[in-house]
Amino acid sequence: MQTNSRPPGLTRIVLPGGRVLRSETLAPGLPVEKYIDAVPVESLTWRSPLQLATYRDRQRGVYMQYHYAGSERLPQAVTVQDPQGGTSYLLGYDQVGSLKAAAAMDGEKGGLRDRFTGLGSRRRGMRRAWFGATPD
Repeated sequence: MQTNSRPPGLTRIVLPGGRVLRSETLAPGLPVEKYIDAVPVESLTWRSPLQLATYRDRQRGVYMQYHYAGSERLPQAVTVQDPQGGTSYLLGYDQVGSLKAAAAMDGEKGGLRDRFTGLGSRRRGMRRAWFGATPD
């Protein structure tokens, strides 16, 4: 994908106190890098305009790789690496595509997401992770 010389939408915010939030986007408006005061804090790569390939949170040390079945819009699994280790999760959705469950492939961890708040509940040691979106 090519970088757009004039990205659509808001790309820079100056907060009271002087902190600067900035993002870089690809031509179709997909975010690829987010910065706070010129320090990169999040990176994203895309398989297509509808498929997120990887997400890296540099502040928390989290890296996620999304796994798809062909051209499906929603990932069927995600591999999460963080300072505590790594786990691959199978993902389950409801009929409108909202994430409802994440179960570790090792069978030891799993969780459900609350439909109204979007927050995950911990089940048998599951670490909270953001699936498919960034916590802005």
